[in-house]
Amino acid sequence: MTMNCSTVQGRCQRFPDRGRLSKNTNLSFLELKRQLKGVNEGLIYSYVVTTVERDDHGTLCQKGSAPNFHGGIITLCTCKWRMRSWRSPECWSGVWIAGICSKDTAQNSLFYLMKVSEAYRSHFELWNDLSPRIRKAKAAHKHRHGDLFKPKHNHLSDKDETNPKMYVPPCSDHMHAGEEGWHDDIRYVGKSETSAALLVGDPVYSFLWRRPKVQLIHPKGKSFTQGSRKWDLDEFVNSLSKGIA
Repeated sequence: MTMNCSTVQGRCQRFPDRGRLSKNTNLSFLELKRQLKGVNEGLIYSYVVTTVERDDHGTLCQKGSAPNFHGGIITLCTCKWRMRSWRSPECWSGVWIAGICSKDTAQNSLFYLMKVSEAYRSHFELWNDLSPRIRKAKAAHKHRHGDLFKPKHNHLSDKDETNPKMYVPPCSDHMHAGEEGWHDDIRYVGKSETSAALLVGDPVYSFLWRRPKVQLIHPKGKSFTQGSRKWDLDEFVNSLSKGIA
């Protein structure tokens, strides 16, 4: 039976108010450059987070479930199925992910940036590796922005780990309520027959922005609109500029 979503969550995900991720929220362009000083190698994928808007006060508002920044860590476990299937889970560690705002929302300013510390092949595997506190904060059957699905059983076969029937459905008001959305969150397989990995950010190198303070400039002077772009990390950092607000 599908449950109602928690009444404590509004239309947007709540930004962290404590912990490392809170300290890494809303950094200026110069502060971010200092944080990344010496980290000049690596691969990074950037994409437009279409579920981010600006509210009446100019604050960035994440209406979707991915990325999810509840529980003190950033996770990317729903949406972007195709991009997450480009690599097997064991090949994601150390790769960076950058989510930028659309041109109309905030002229391609950074919304989040994270270095992947862990990648998982199933929600069963990830659920059992997280603390009860983080599970509670991210559970899709409790929160409309949740990106973590609770297994129905303590033990699952490899095949059942990607079977939506083996998981508690999301709450009724969840962003992916309905079979077409959340079932792919569980079982998506890309063209290379690789399942979409579930990505967890390194808390030391995870950053969020409430306001558009750091902008990503397209190499050809265009606007980023859709899809994903692959960069070398130093190329990406050199393409950053002071934001619009």
